[in-house]
Amino acid sequence: MAPGGGTSAAPTAGPRPTYTPVLADHFPRTEYARLRFYAHPVASPSARVLWAARDASKAWARAVAAQCWDAMDELMVRLAVFDKAYELNQAQWGHRPCPTAAEWQRETDGYIAVAYLCAGRALHAVGQDKRMPSLGLVSPFCRAAMDLCAAPLVDAEPLVPAPMEEDSLGEVLGEYDPLLRHKAELDVSEAAYAETFTLDPATGYWVLDHDAAGHGRNSCPTPVTQVGHDHPETRDHIDDDPRVTTPASDTAPTVVELHTVTA
Repeated sequence: MAPGGGTSAAPTAGPRPTYTPVLADHFPRTEYARLRFYAHPVASPSARVLWAARDASKAWARAVAAQCWDAMDELMVRLAVFDKAYELNQAQWGHRPCPTAAEWQRETDGYIAVAYLCAGRALHAVGQDKRMPSLGLVSPFCRAAMDLCAAPLVDAEPLVPAPMEEDSLGEVLGEYDPLLRHKAELDVSEAAYAETFTLDPATGYWVLDHDAAGHGRNSCPTPVTQVGHDHPETRDHIDDDPRVTTPASDTAPTVVELHTVTA
């Protein structure tokens, strides 16, 4: 009861935090400071798409600089527009409240539209409007790529991901597929590719070694069973896996290296 015999109002939840998205309108994308978060394209379908998008943006810039308009086809435009849309999405990491799946889809649909408009404006500025495919030819690809490349913790898991199957990526990415475009580089790096996971004693979580310094984005949200004599069944399983090496001494820091084994 409120003073005077009235009824007090029920407490209400405070409003959700708001923020203003950062929208850099240059085109094509030129900034890749977060490239360290792109995994190896052989091991990750999303990294494969992101590598292809980066190469398409660079090809766009070269075509404009050389005024080689015939090199600017629909595939290049689709990938470069997605690259820009993904940059706009990345710019929000660490600034926006954790979005719901519906909020993230609406927001990233907006980034795709903004990126498409930026591309059209860039082509209009050089008198090449006719090189711009319709939004209907570009947007579905960008939506599927955005859903595939959604990052844990900073993006939202799509409710119904747009289809982009790993088996069809070679056809979808065409000449920009890094498995073709960077084949020599990847053949060398794949042989020695490894990621190191370290157990953080403060949290009991496994984290990528380079995240242990404070990045933290790839930390595992669910504690993983610690390898040791208390869990012999886990130790036996790891000992049988040729990809995994563990410290020789039980007193050493708990580190597991996962190596990619090539034929």
